[in-house]
Amino acid sequence: MKFTFKASYFNKAFFNILIFICLGFATALAQPKWKLNVTGKVEENGKSLEGASVKMIKSGGEPVVIYTTGNGKFSFSLDPNASYTAIITKAGGYITKIVNFDTKNVPSDEDDRGLPFGFYMEVNIFKEYKGLDLSILKEPIGKVFYVATAGKFDYDEDYTKSIQSRLIKMQEELEAQLEAEKEAEAKLTKKKSEFNAAIKKGDDAFALKKYDDAVKAYNTALETQVDNATANAKIAAAGKAKADEEARLKAEADAKAKADADAKNAAENS
Repeated sequence: MKFTFKASYFNKAFFNILIFICLGFATALAQPKWKLNVTGKVEENGKSLEGASVKMIKSGGEPVVIYTTGNGKFSFSLDPNASYTAIITKAGGYITKIVNFDTKNVPSDEDDRGLPFGFYMEVNIFKEYKGLDLSILKEPIGKVFYVATAGKFDYDEDYTKSIQSRLIKMQEELEAQLEAEKEAEAKLTKKKSEFNAAIKKGDDAFALKKYDDAVKAYNTALETQVDNATANAKIAAAGKAKADEEARLKAEADAKAKADADAKNAAENS
């Protein structure tokens, strides 16, 4: 049995294959024209945070990092048909939050879209606190993707609900620690005021050579535990000044007594 090919058939088959390959290659190269513009703001307890870093990492690509200015704002333009991870933090002990973006599965009738898609988010970060459970932050706090029914990019509501209670608990723990810090700061401010007042009272008494009163005031300052070194140094100085003054007065009294005795002896022997 012999296998033969007709030239006309072979050429036609080859031509069809070539067209198929070219069309497939062209389709692979064709990319939607739209972009996803992600804009947002980084805050710390409701206030714009300057100097926060927002790192956008495209799957298989190099990360891009920008830093927020005084208004805390940032923006990125994301390509279609890709996966991105945004990492938001700040140097100096701040927590890190993660948001995932998926720009795949957008209908082809959006390929020639004239305007970019948009997504805005506000991210609150704060400094780490000892004892605060931050395990939730190892996972993305949000996942953003194309919602076909809405014709736009939005966050995954079900996913957000699944971690919402943990995020709320973390926020409550943070607020409790912030309140405790606020109370501690108020107490410290009060103690510093009491310390400064007691030190001044002691210094005034010291200047008048009322050393016992000075020591009493300095001991009051010491009880505040604000600056023990300063209080102890002033107590020691007042004690030494008192001892020096008592020694001086004793020396003067002894000298006077001797002078009186010498004068009496001289009068008796004259």
